[in-house]
Amino acid sequence: MEPIINQYIEFLENDVKKDTSGLAPILRSVSLFGKKVNDSNLELSKNSKTPVNSATKITIIKGYMCMLRCQYVEAENHFTQALNEIPNEYHSQLSLLKSYNQMTGTSIFKKKELELMLHNVQKLELDGSLKQQILAKIYHDLHNIEESSSSSKSRKTGKKKNGILKLNQRTDYLKSSIETYIQAIIMAPVDDLFIPSLYDHILSLLITNQINIRIIAFFYQIRYHFAIRADYEYLYIPGVLDDFNVVPSSVNGDVIYDIKQYLEKGIINGSTILKEDHADYVKYWMKEYRKEHKVTQTIKYYYDKVFMET
Repeated sequence: MEPIINQYIEFLENDVKKDTSGLAPILRSVSLFGKKVNDSNLELSKNSKTPVNSATKITIIKGYMCMLRCQYVEAENHFTQALNEIPNEYHSQLSLLKSYNQMTGTSIFKKKELELMLHNVQKLELDGSLKQQILAKIYHDLHNIEESSSSSKSRKTGKKKNGILKLNQRTDYLKSSIETYIQAIIMAPVDDLFIPSLYDHILSLLITNQINIRIIAFFYQIRYHFAIRADYEYLYIPGVLDDFNVVPSSVNGDVIYDIKQYLEKGIINGSTILKEDHADYVKYWMKEYRKEHKVTQTIKYYYDKVFMET
């Protein structure tokens, strides 16, 4: 794919030279950034007071190439540059891509920075799986910051942090993160290769927050179910928890053992009480899934098993 993109960049660079020769630029019949130009949609060109020039298109394509190479900082820089040069009608699309690269990279953001990003992404007119992925990651990071801050202050004072507002805020970030990850999954095509990785994030949140094993087992099974559909078998589920960076390796083995004990023998280590707020994650997943897809017998079995022994 990259050689083809490089050829297109070369074509655009030649086009830039033509544009600066004093001649009026020739509109191509097909554009990566607009509709096909014909008599029925020439109005698009009329409405675009500042059409996207070839140099800006090159910058955007380079941003995509960096993103495909997982060079997220470089991709963000290209998209930031392009945002200053394109008409407003394309701002939402590029802003999403810029935010995606910000949240996918290795940068560590402060709480206020994340809250500002959250506000900016929420107000974008576009909606879809990508937007929900970005929002989920922001909520995820905000939750981690709240938990880290709470743990740090608890160690200093020797007590749990008081304050109903702060406690509710942490809980909301956890709930918001899981629900927006679910929204991102539901909005994505069923064979999207990113679906298993989104379930990985959900599992990570459930495990680190000591959610009931039945809930973890449900998402564990659902993740594997869709991993196969997405032809994502190289992330075969029994070993996936070993790859979690946020969970100590000693915990991974215990979690996998507990899941297998529960699924194979119905044995639950620890509390057998299924809290309502824990069950809400599974109920929310089912409610959203029903809106877009038919519930198979396999999925129904996984769902019923969560509540079977309560």
